[in-house]
This record gives sequence, C-alpha cells and structure tokens, in this order.
Amino acid sequence: MSFLVLLVFATNCKKETNYGKYLAPSTSTFSEKEMIVLAKQLNNPYSVENMQEAYNNLKGNGQTESGGNLSPTHLYIRYLPANDNEYQILKDDQELELFDYPLDYEMEEGGLSYHDPNLPDTAITWQYTAVEIGYSFSEVEYEIIDSLIIP
Repeated sequence: MSFLVLLVFATNCKKETNYGKYLAPSTSTFSEKEMIVLAKQLNNPYSVENMQEAYNNLKGNGQTESGGNLSPTHLYIRYLPANDNEYQILKDDQELELFDYPLDYEMEEGGLSYHDPNLPDTAITWQYTAVEIGYSFSEVEYEIIDSLIIP
C-alpha cells in the first residue's frame, strides 16, 4: 500500500518544463497525424453582435422585459509569446486558460497540438484565451480578436 502512495505522490510532483519546445513543433517533432487541422471559421455565438441579436429576439417574443444594449464582459484574445520566458509568464497567470489553437474554428482533425502555419516552425505558436473586461495585460504581445458577452 505504501508503494502505491509513493507512486501516486511521485507522479504528481511538479517539475520545471521548457514549454516552448512543445509549442513550437517542427515537422520532425510532430507527425502530420498528431497536428490539429482547422476547418472553417465559426460565427462566434458569444460575440456582442450575436448576443445582442439573441437578446433582441427574446425581447421581441416577450420572453424578457428589460431593454437596452448589451455591453461586453470579456475579450477574446491571442498572445504571441516571443520566447519561453514570456510563455511561462502566461502559464503562471492563474486567470488564463490557454489554448494553442483558435477557439472560433471547426476542427477538421483533432490532434495533440496546433502550430499557426503563418509562424516559423521554431516560434512558439499563438495562445488563445478569453479575459474579463478590465484584465491587466502582461508585457507579452497580444491581439484582441473580438468582444464577447459570457453570462
């Protein structure tokens, strides 16, 4: 029994990891079948425009009484960490749930990783997430993709 406890404890220990080598796959690191393949871009149901349209439809059908324009609650962003240190800054931020693939695309094929084809194989790929309005951004380069309403 003590061996089992020791085994569980040993496998759950944290160790420092060089994340960049996992997020910057080259063709020699990941085979084609292990890469995520994206299909068409989706119409984001959480965009302010789509949520406002849904709200207006509910209002028009008498399913809600209050009126007015909705305000964004979150921002859909992508970070481009320049190096392992910047990637670690993002990983250490407890407010971020990072994805290495864009969240507003269908997946033609699932896989273990995605690497933006517009970036060199040696670069860490974009990291996608949603943050609340008022979030304090770090010094890592980012781009706002869309404003969202997430109830």
